[in-house]
Amino acid sequence: MFHPLQSVTDEEDGSLIVRFHASGHLEMAWHLYLWGDAVEVLAPDRLREMVAGFQRGDFPALP
Repeated sequence: MFHPLQSVTDEEDGSLIVRFHASGHLEMAWHLYLWGDAVEVLAPDRLREMVAGFQRGDFPALP
């Protein structure tokens, strides 16, 4: 769970899309870092660019 008011959509390929409104890209970037490479930012573009290259797959970091 990312946010109390999130919406979740199961995709046919087995992925899960989570949508919510939050303020602060930096705070979100730190939160997303905890999920390692198990999460991909689709939007907004600014946040996606901010976390690009920082997803880590070398440790089990899921909260």
